[in-house]
Amino acid sequence: MSHLPERLKSLVNESVAILGQVIFEEASAHDFELIEAIRHRMTLLRNANDQKKVRILNETFQNLVDSPISNLRITAHAFSMMLELMNACENAYRTYSLKQHQKVEIKTKPRSIVYVLTAHPTEARNPQNIQLFQKIGELLLRALEVGIESQTEFLKTLLKIAWHTPITRHRKPNVRDEAEHIFSILLKREILDVILRAGPELYSTYIHTWVGGDKDGHPGVHSKVMLQSFQISRGLLINYILDKLEGFRTYSNVTLTGTKNLEQRRLVLKNILALRKNLLKLKNVKSRDAAKVKKLKLQLTHILKHQIKNHFGLSTELSMIERVFSIFPGLVVPLEFRESADLVVAASQNPKFAISKMFSVMKNIAKGGDPRWYARSFVISQTHSIDDIRAARILMQRFLGSTRLPIVPLFEQKQALVDSVQIVTSILKDKKLRRAIKTNWNQQLEVMLGYSDSSKEIGVLASRIEIAKAIQGIDRLCRKAKVTPVFFHGSGGSVDRGGGSISEQTSWWPASAFWIYKVTIQGEMVERTLSTPEIVRGQL
Repeated sequence: MSHLPERLKSLVNESVAILGQVIFEEASAHDFELIEAIRHRMTLLRNANDQKKVRILNETFQNLVDSPISNLRITAHAFSMMLELMNACENAYRTYSLKQHQKVEIKTKPRSIVYVLTAHPTEARNPQNIQLFQKIGELLLRALEVGIESQTEFLKTLLKIAWHTPITRHRKPNVRDEAEHIFSILLKREILDVILRAGPELYSTYIHTWVGGDKDGHPGVHSKVMLQSFQISRGLLINYILDKLEGFRTYSNVTLTGTKNLEQRRLVLKNILALRKNLLKLKNVKSRDAAKVKKLKLQLTHILKHQIKNHFGLSTELSMIERVFSIFPGLVVPLEFRESADLVVAASQNPKFAISKMFSVMKNIAKGGDPRWYARSFVISQTHSIDDIRAARILMQRFLGSTRLPIVPLFEQKQALVDSVQIVTSILKDKKLRRAIKTNWNQQLEVMLGYSDSSKEIGVLASRIEIAKAIQGIDRLCRKAKVTPVFFHGSGGSVDRGGGSISEQTSWWPASAFWIYKVTIQGEMVERTLSTPEIVRGQL
């Protein structure tokens, strides 16, 4: 910890000490001694030579092997809480630091930023635990501002509650848990406020998710799971809009008080109540959902025009609702579909596959609107030839009636990266795919690059070199063909999975890769990136 800022180190030490008091008071004396002994041994590792480290770790491991399972559960819970508390300290310190900084002047802006959120279901924590640590984070931020002494008792109380609250759900996790976990973080009011304001203030920011669309990444994904994902994000977005409508009603009452024309006041209230009523009808995502969403958008547009026409001014609340439909046009967090190339080829010949059913259900949902309101692309993993992309086109044409979703080859093994330029050349020469690029894909060709799989296969450095070659080659091809390349980076939080600082990730990119910055945010990085409004804005 020697390289960490002193205020952060102090916050970690003081808060972990308070956690130690909680464990001392809430656990048995034997459990506390076991936990404290392990913690002390781990501190000895910091300055130990390799031989001593091996000896300490072996001794600790043997002690754990000899302990009853009940003691191991409590020990695991204690150290999990300690790590969560350290993460909360780091987020609080980042937020505190960002509050001190002046606004950054942005000289060069991308056209848009796209974050694609995902996490394995096993990473989906108990919602009560998430809420507790959000409150703990707020206390820690306050401690940095006014001193931890004034927050000690509050922090101790919350940590006691957290000690008796399971960190995970005590059942087998599923994709629904993953969706609830991610959307509860993304669609918190204060976080969503920042993302919605990013368009006018910084640049357009869009959020997609793998959760419910990634058939290749999770065998439990099918059409019902896809609907569950839509349903969960729809409910949270409706709640957000209802909150803004209530704010607008309050604003209207204040703004129109004293207005001679009482009819105008009644009309504004009538419009709000009608919009609220129709919004609540959208709670269930089902057939012809897009037509109903479209009707609601027209109703909102009517209210906006009325406000401007009558010089009432455009309220912040209505502006935010309008932006919700700009970023989430289907009033759901849109999915990225993904399936492996071999199953796409099979599904193009046999309609019984799960991915076929997902397209069929989505077609019914999107009637009266646009399928891209609900899914933004169709990623083909294990792409090895143009035939894989052609099979995807046939499959989509059969079930959607058009190639509305961009078909995105995923290059994730060494040979696929080596062959990527030739495959993209074939895509650009294919008449039907080229027509789709022009008429349906906004003259853009998107490709996805897999960092973790290629790193596992050939090593981190070799992987980055092959990805760099692929990006440069595809960039040259697309510019020559007057097509805008979109590079979707399937990276994780760690350096070996394509993570690291923004400058480390992007220093070798061609200029076109910055036009639309699209990247996966995985696992715990979702919480770290979206933990507080200051961190979200700082990230953007």
